[in-house]
Amino acid sequence: MLQRRILLCLVCVIVSINGETDNTPILQQVRPGDTAKLMCSVGELGEEAVIWSGKGGDILYFGDHKTTQETRITLERPYSKSWNLVIGNVKLGDGGSYTCKVGQVVIKAYTLEVIYSPRILPSESDGDHKVQEGENVILTCQAKGFPPPKYIWHLIQGTQEMRLDMGPQLEIPNIRREEAGVYRCTAFNGIEPNGTINLQVGVEHTPTITVYNPELISEKGKSVKLECIVVRFPNGRYNWTKSGEVVKKDWNHDPQYIELNLTTTVMSLDIKQVEARSFGEYSCEAENELGRAVGSITLKEIGSSSNKPSAGTGIDGSTQLCSESILFKLPILALFLLFQLFFIISL
Repeated sequence: MLQRRILLCLVCVIVSINGETDNTPILQQVRPGDTAKLMCSVGELGEEAVIWSGKGGDILYFGDHKTTQETRITLERPYSKSWNLVIGNVKLGDGGSYTCKVGQVVIKAYTLEVIYSPRILPSESDGDHKVQEGENVILTCQAKGFPPPKYIWHLIQGTQEMRLDMGPQLEIPNIRREEAGVYRCTAFNGIEPNGTINLQVGVEHTPTITVYNPELISEKGKSVKLECIVVRFPNGRYNWTKSGEVVKKDWNHDPQYIELNLTTTVMSLDIKQVEARSFGEYSCEAENELGRAVGSITLKEIGSSSNKPSAGTGIDGSTQLCSESILFKLPILALFLLFQLFFIISL
């Protein structure tokens, strides 16, 4: 019994000196497709053999004898003391623990990490959303990568991009129509390229109409354009009306509805030649499944009683006609003053 213990200690000492034992796992990172080389140096072995074991404790090499069927794994021996394990064309499943041993003594231990850029998992991430204004919205984004990725969200509206929150989920309480747009999730772990996914969020609401020129003035024979801006989601129906009747496209009228983006439509009505019956109030009407909105534009004739300034009042509110009357009397007043001056001098 004592002789066996002495012999075991002697083997440990020999391996320790010639084998450069190190039980602390060495972290080695490699990308998919690259080659991983795990170094191990062992001196005089005697009757012992170098054993390489992989993940799960499976033996890969026993001395020079290969015990794995994996053709990508080979043993490299540039020197007599070298027992290097080489893994070519590394795959994601190659990550794990590897040990180089002599008997039960660990000479080298490795932790192999296969690092790769984040990849979005569409099956575990949300798609586009259509929600009604006032709802609570939760967007989810999941990615696979190593090291495990982090997440950041941005809201994209046209050419503007706004940074939001961090994390795989984004909560939007009581969503408003102004928060509609493209929500971009970016997954990153320091390895390029990052993973990204765009989620289109549409906020359904009743239409609203903005009229920048509610009153237009023209004259017969001229052309004029009426315009309304409609913000809505989803899309709907549009009409121009006058005196309760729909204005249809003909030789003199050209109603157009141009979609600027997913939520905005420009309603325009081109009148190519203004006639007497063209003057009056026009309505731009927009309607979707959630409601209806109406805007109003009045087309007036130049020189009509409603536009002609009253006595003493100009178009801009100044005392235009009153001023003209005073200017007309100025020459008479000047002659009277000149006569008075001549009379005084003569005295």
